[in-house]
Amino acid sequence: MKRLRLAVAAALVAAVFSLTKAFAIAGSASSNGDTSITDRAQQIFRSGVRAVAVREPFAVVNYDAPIEGQRATGQALFRHYGFGWQMVALAIGSFRRCDLLANGVPRAFVASLSVNAMGPPRFRQPPCAPPQAFVAAVSPDEEAIRSLNQDSYTVAYPKAVIENDWALLSWYGAGGGTSVWRKQKRHWRLLTGGGGAVDACSLIQLAGTPPDIAHRLVTRRYGNGSPLARIGDCRPTPHD
Repeated sequence: MKRLRLAVAAALVAAVFSLTKAFAIAGSASSNGDTSITDRAQQIFRSGVRAVAVREPFAVVNYDAPIEGQRATGQALFRHYGFGWQMVALAIGSFRRCDLLANGVPRAFVASLSVNAMGPPRFRQPPCAPPQAFVAAVSPDEEAIRSLNQDSYTVAYPKAVIENDWALLSWYGAGGGTSVWRKQKRHWRLLTGGGGAVDACSLIQLAGTPPDIAHRLVTRRYGNGSPLARIGDCRPTPHD
């Protein structure tokens, strides 16, 4: 009997240790010494951070804070990049399982990241986007572009699409839009950006993007068959 009690105790200790490694609630600084997820979330939501669940390289934060001047309660998904934590998704209420999968979270991580879920989403949600494959290693170009958008606003940057020396970075908060980037002399710089979706013709006319690259960028961002990728008779706008 004594041996049985010792075996049970050892198993419980091992289980707790395993769970502690799998996720942390509100916490400690990250292993490479940069700002902790709790500190980063506080920079964005000020004092409105309620709880944090971490499963590297992702973290889900509960917030209760003003967004564009209106009080909101919900969850934010962060990803840990080489330069630090960046918000990649924002929800009013709790994330659905499919929301996490659509942002590239591995299925094995969903349960531990949902530990602080606040119940079902408050508002009627759109249909789930298709699950995205988890990308363990982000390219140096994506890291560079994202690092130039490491601000303290309640803005999420869900997707970066890169073709040669051109890129699109999606963003949303109270509104949403896309910024257009170009790599010149080994550095990425912002060309243009605004609210709403971007179409291939606008890339060609406003940013001078080559037509074939504009088509591929928009197709990768919005999917095959998207009308936004059509070029037709679109021609670059002459500049004086």
